[in-house]
Amino acid sequence: MRASVSYSEPDPLSGGEAYETRIALNDSALINLVERGALQVEGAAGAFTLPATEAERLTVSRFLGYCASDRA
Repeated sequence: MRASVSYSEPDPLSGGEAYETRIALNDSALINLVERGALQVEGAAGAFTLPATEAERLTVSRFLGYCASDRA
């Protein structure tokens, strides 16, 4: 069980705590999301692909560009 020194809101999808993790901006999952509009995920229900619309792909691309800049 994970513990923290501060309160954490329950994750609305799982009802549990939401944990953050770091991922490289050039990770193949993120590149695949931007270039092909597909994010591979694995969870309790198994492995599957989440599709992204063109607008979502553009938003992710812009966000990653911002993260790679000196502004982030």
